[in-house]
Amino acid sequence: MSGSITFGSNVLIAADAGQMTLSGPLQDNSIGYTVTFGNTDAAQQGKVILAHANTYTGQTVVNNGVLNVQDPAALGTTSKGTTVNNGAALELQGVSVTGEVLTLTGSGINSGGALRNVSGTDTWTGKVTLAGDSSIGADGASQLTISGAINEGAAGSGLTKEGTGTLVLTHANTYSGITTVHQGILNIQDPLALGGSAAAGVVVIGRATLQTQVSVSGELLTLNGPGVNNTGALDNVTGINTWSGNVTLATDGSVGAEANTQITLSGIVGGPGGLTKFGLGEAVLSNANTYLGTTIVNAGVLTAETNTALGVPPPSSTLEAGTIVNNGAALDINGLGGSLTITDPLTLAGTGINKTGALRNVSGTNVLSGDVVLTDNATIGVDAGASQLTMSGDITERVPGGFGITKAGPNRLVLSGFNRYTGAVEVQQGILSIQNDNALGTTDAGTMVDNGAVLEIQGGIHVGKEALTVNGSGINNTGALLNVADDNLFDGNVIFGRNVVIGVSLNSRLTMRGNFSDGQNGFSLTKAGGGKLTLGGKNTYGGGTDILAGIVNIQNNAALGADVAGTVVEDGASLEMQTGVTINAQKLTLHGTGPTNAENVPVRWFPMGPAAINNVAGSNGNGALPSVSSGRITAIAADPSNPNVYYIGAASGGIWKTKNGGINWVPLTDNLPPLFIGSIAVSPSNPNVIYAGTGETNYPSPNFLNPYAP
Repeated sequence: MSGSITFGSNVLIAADAGQMTLSGPLQDNSIGYTVTFGNTDAAQQGKVILAHANTYTGQTVVNNGVLNVQDPAALGTTSKGTTVNNGAALELQGVSVTGEVLTLTGSGINSGGALRNVSGTDTWTGKVTLAGDSSIGADGASQLTISGAINEGAAGSGLTKEGTGTLVLTHANTYSGITTVHQGILNIQDPLALGGSAAAGVVVIGRATLQTQVSVSGELLTLNGPGVNNTGALDNVTGINTWSGNVTLATDGSVGAEANTQITLSGIVGGPGGLTKFGLGEAVLSNANTYLGTTIVNAGVLTAETNTALGVPPPSSTLEAGTIVNNGAALDINGLGGSLTITDPLTLAGTGINKTGALRNVSGTNVLSGDVVLTDNATIGVDAGASQLTMSGDITERVPGGFGITKAGPNRLVLSGFNRYTGAVEVQQGILSIQNDNALGTTDAGTMVDNGAVLEIQGGIHVGKEALTVNGSGINNTGALLNVADDNLFDGNVIFGRNVVIGVSLNSRLTMRGNFSDGQNGFSLTKAGGGKLTLGGKNTYGGGTDILAGIVNIQNNAALGADVAGTVVEDGASLEMQTGVTINAQKLTLHGTGPTNAENVPVRWFPMGPAAINNVAGSNGNGALPSVSSGRITAIAADPSNPNVYYIGAASGGIWKTKNGGINWVPLTDNLPPLFIGSIAVSPSNPNVIYAGTGETNYPSPNFLNPYAP
């Protein structure tokens, strides 16, 4: 109908089960008659379309079916408002309505919303009253903004968001019921947009999303699913905001943070589900959380600020639980200047954000004690300031893939676990401190120390044949390779990528038994620090040797590299030559009188006894030790010509020799009388002659495996 209609009384307009369009004006000469839309028969759910600006002054009631509004003034003047009863729906189609008071009840037609935005980006500026639990829908890609306050006419009334579009709440609202985001997006732009009762809370279901542009205080939140287009069931779209209410992960839930934004969950995150982080921004977990599921950092940054920020550790360290950091994302550990110990197992891949680390220690002296699995090459960063990260768990690969580790950031990363990854290690920045024989993984791919970075060694460890490429002088010229403490062994070959400084701290010793080379580039070796560096390899570097401090002990004729450049011993330093070493043509320049402090190298402890010697070989180098390996150790002697060779005497009889720092032991005899009292010693002129004393008789062994005789 296109003509003008004038009301002479309260009227009922219905389309039964069909559709009717009123494109002419509706008026009542300012009498204020009530206009009711919808058949009194609930089964007759027709649609009436108002396509014109109307001037009637009475109340609008949508009693049944659908009232579709296609003009901003279609509902007449705003003096009496509009009421949508249970089972009916008011649709907005490409229009905004200003100042109209609205009362809603129910979920509309087919749960599409008692108020439903069909198309366009529209606004309802008037106050909205919930006369009971009510739904507001937004279809497709449409957006509806409610800028008026939402209150309640019936206590405990809740609000449900329906439809795949977006509903925006910009006002402080006072309804006290639960808010449910069933479909699409609910966007809040006021701290109290979700009503006046934080205890009622918000539930986000399935693939729906609650978007926040503000901080929300104390509101309980239940999250389910990945959100709309994997943006997060809770998604921070602008600003730096905090959600302080407790969060329940009823199933696997998610939180998103768009680029250049941050959302902090400061309440307790609990429940049986896991948590996935989406979006290029940052989500911060700042409480002691209790959720049981897996944490997945899919994109952007997830920051942990407590020991259990990542949830409760699983009953056993399985890859199904713990935390997974995908390629391109980052897990940040922030101890806020203190210290954290996080026990979660971790799966790690990629370089993180701007190559700062897929795992990044932001602040604090923190420990990650769970095992780590690499699914790709991974970068681990440690930021400046009061920052250190210790990884004490074992680092492995999901499948053999040659995955390795890059150390980024200016501060210290400590690896103290038994690691079995097979890829290369690169110390790109700062310090990598190794405190386990296998900290660098298998020896397949080697380790590189970039210029300005440091590889530290401590803990009395023995690194196998790990190929090592070293560049530069480290930090403050203390050494690109730095023995911090203890008596450590390194068996791998070393390549100089430029002039190199190796440091050994006072009262510590580093023995390097591999060969040093420089690709015929003439790079030099400088020894720094007051400790002892022992060189046992056949070295070919051509740039000369400068002993700035401490002691260099050489155990090979070619230990000092090519003869052409010579060796300089600075004032306060010392060059030691082991028995049998001959240096022919190398120029030697000496300054001063040597070290002023006596060497005080700590005792090196071996993995053996007192009940048995572990990890050993039989007399032919294979198999288990005979039974004489059991019993306490009564004596020990060091080989005078090689500090890495030791002999021990067992109380049950027998002398045993190690040539690799106690990892493997070889019996020299198994028929010596028990050494309940006595000692052993090595001939100073022949290390193959060992004397064993029982208190009554000395038993010399003339060579390596022959029996002892009085």
